[in-house]
Amino acid sequence: MEFKPNIQDVARLANVSIATVSRVINNQGGVRKVTEDKILNAIKELGYIRNAAARTMKRKETNTIGVIVPDIKNPFFPLVMAGIEQKAREKDYFTILSSTNESSKVEEEIVKNFIERGVDGVIVTTANENGIHLKLLQEQGIPIVAVDRSIKNFEVDTVLVDNVKGSYQAIQHSILQGHEKIAIICGPQNTTPGLERYLGYKKALENYDIPLNDQYVIQGDLGNIAVTRLPKLFMSWMISQLLYFLPTT
Repeated sequence: MEFKPNIQDVARLANVSIATVSRVINNQGGVRKVTEDKILNAIKELGYIRNAAARTMKRKETNTIGVIVPDIKNPFFPLVMAGIEQKAREKDYFTILSSTNESSKVEEEIVKNFIERGVDGVIVTTANENGIHLKLLQEQGIPIVAVDRSIKNFEVDTVLVDNVKGSYQAIQHSILQGHEKIAIICGPQNTTPGLERYLGYKKALENYDIPLNDQYVIQGDLGNIAVTRLPKLFMSWMISQLLYFLPTT
């Protein structure tokens, strides 16, 4: 059985009383800086996470759902969030939204915060599809739903778009309009949508006997590419080319 540190373990490692640890983790003050630092270091070393539900035994549920997205500026996610909030309100639930800016480290911090808050479930578009940092939620018995990106290392309920089919049909339409030099901005290929969009693009070209030109495949954040790379690409490519945008998520 995997070791799950508790407040007694923190107190033992820091060589202080449980009451002192409790004062620090609940921000009650009255603890010397040196002692507080020892406790915080012990918490970090042990990987101890406070559980809000354990501190509030009278309430088994908080009627709160945590939502984690990689980029709140992406127009895809406000639409997703609107749908989540609508359904949550219908069931008398509230939502907490956090954005990771595509950082798995930030995502892990958010996960720990959600556990401390005692959320009843988490909906996540993860910044790192190996999902190791999301195991913390599973270990606490908190349900997880993955949206738009898969979690590779353990099974969770998942909502995905058929990006291969969508990308294929978009490129096929362009080919049937007479275009052959088709560029694609597909997002990072280390994410499910980015890889699947590329596969759909590649399959369409193959089916219509159009050679794949790696120069026309652009990975990465669409916003950054639009500002830094597209002007140069337009200058270097022939005007007759079609630059095909697919939103990144």
